[in-house]
Amino acid sequence: MKKSAITFAILATLIFTVSVSAEKSTEDHIKALSSGSDLEKIEASRYLGDKKEKSAIPELINLLNRANDPKVAVPAGIALGQIGEAGDSTIALKNKVISSDNGDIVYTSLVSILNIVIKNEKAEDAAKEALEFADKNRRSDEFVSDFLNVLTKKLKG
Repeated sequence: MKKSAITFAILATLIFTVSVSAEKSTEDHIKALSSGSDLEKIEASRYLGDKKEKSAIPELINLLNRANDPKVAVPAGIALGQIGEAGDSTIALKNKVISSDNGDIVYTSLVSILNIVIKNEKAEDAAKEALEFADKNRRSDEFVSDFLNVLTKKLKG
């Protein structure tokens, strides 16, 4: 009985130690945005967006600028929207609306711009430019078109 209690205690300590050491720091997640696998970049984007980690914005923007694969670009765009900082984030998202032909990436970028507009209670020029471009050039995607209607109301209201 005593032996199994000691074995259990050792096993529990080992499991706890492994799980604590497996957790990545914020800095590790930021580094993964530039040097990790696609899966690590996705995980890092989600983590940093959920934490609203402002220090990750430059690396998230770099990732968004480099990523053409929606499975990587979409989480990076979402993270920027979750963080909600106007300025460089809005410009990067606007540039993605203009440069991407992928409907998922364009839609995500527009949603993230809306999140930034709502958080900051004003629309920057970059947000308006993204909307105008998407309105003229992306209406063929039904999801983007529906969202443009919502976003237009928000920006004018």
